Amino acid sequence: MGLIRPDGSVVVPVGAKRITGFYEHQALVLAGGEGKERILGILHDDGNYYAVNGEYYTLTGLDFCSDGMIPAATSAGVPGYLDDHGNAVLGFNGAWDRIMPFTEGHASVFKDKKYALIDKGGSKARIIIGIGEIYGGTNVYHGEAYIWDVDGNFYTYNPTNNSCKKARQPSETGWDYLYCFSGVSGRNKNIPRTVFSAGAIGLQPKREGSLYGYVTSNGHIVMPCQFSSATPFEDNIAIVTLGNKTGLLKYVESHDRFNITTSQSEYEYKAGESTDCLFKMDMPQVWKNKQIIVTATDKTSQERYNCKLEDGQYSFCLYPDYSERKFDLVVTSEGLTLWKGNMSYTFKKKGMDLQLSLEINNKQANKDNKVIVKAKVHNPCNESVTATLEMRGSSSFEPITQTIIVPAGGDIEVESFFMVRENIENQYVKAYTTAGGTASKSGLTLRKY
Repeated sequence: MGLIRPDGSVVVPVGAKRITGFYEHQALVLAGGEGKERILGILHDDGNYYAVNGEYYTLTGLDFCSDGMIPAATSAGVPGYLDDHGNAVLGFNGAWDRIMPFTEGHASVFKDKKYALIDKGGSKARIIIGIGEIYGGTNVYHGEAYIWDVDGNFYTYNPTNNSCKKARQPSETGWDYLYCFSGVSGRNKNIPRTVFSAGAIGLQPKREGSLYGYVTSNGHIVMPCQFSSATPFEDNIAIVTLGNKTGLLKYVESHDRFNITTSQSEYEYKAGESTDCLFKMDMPQVWKNKQIIVTATDKTSQERYNCKLEDGQYSFCLYPDYSERKFDLVVTSEGLTLWKGNMSYTFKKKGMDLQLSLEINNKQANKDNKVIVKAKVHNPCNESVTATLEMRGSSSFEPITQTIIVPAGGDIEVESFFMVRENIENQYVKAYTTAGGTASKSGLTLRKY
């Protein structure tokens, strides 16, 4: 294992087997091997990491840094001390066979089973107990270490003033983790480490099929399912795997959410013409200055449209050939799917006007005293149109009203006539349909047969 910061920068390189909890603001980064743990470095709780120079190993029950010093041993088992920056500062030269943690500037050490109390410079305290030989002793607690001689007499030793005085044997002489009497210190062998974890914020992974996303405790989707693996959030950080990459998600507290609104959900269109579908989108502040990609996918045809942002609203362009469509909206950024929503639009086809023209081939009446007028109706649409055609004119003109069906892209001709028995002037004719289109001719001079 290793450690990285929320921004992805490396604190502890990958290679550790175990990282202890923090004691006195330091934790040991350890690698296993041959039944013992090698000390790779010291991690401070301010986020700084110090690699150990050289090959040193923990001692049983002493895998912590106390009073700025770490008991350790070489690969050959020779003990000594590292400082809290990973430097070998004391021992490792065979001066001692056994060592204890530092407390209050001093540590108990042994050579050939003989006890001594040393300071951080390695100097032994000169402990004078009068008659008798020192047999053992403890570490310093509240300024005093307990000493006893071969006859079982107890003393307390104060290294500050180098004084020693007789004392009663404590009622409880079991050892605590700092090599002091438990009955005196009130401590036991358990090392009170601090473990940083479980800063949960209520976001839990949600699984759909084989993928994970995140939801709040009330079921609101914060991030759609997309990850092949996902941890709960701790200290506002979660570890996720997306494709072949593993990375960190950072939670930013915000009351803003993604939301879309459409000021217009119904559009009229003409066959063959495109339509811009518009919508506005609100989003959390943290994403407003990021590059956002928005796509809309037609649920029926699965055609995908890229949405563009202009003048504060998004749009996508399509060619409607249907009355209603529903779309899946997807918002992505930085390789993540941020939000999924849906919307629908109604499309109303607007027919194109029929095109109308009038034709008078000859302004002189035929033998039946008629001047023929033809109304030609053209349908530019891609489907047939049913309409009512009306032709009106001067009193000499024969009016007509007729229902016509004009095929897609086709033409229809309808005839009527002027009745001309004498030459007449200032005649007119007008035609129109209920599906649009008008035509007229005026100021006509018509001659008899």
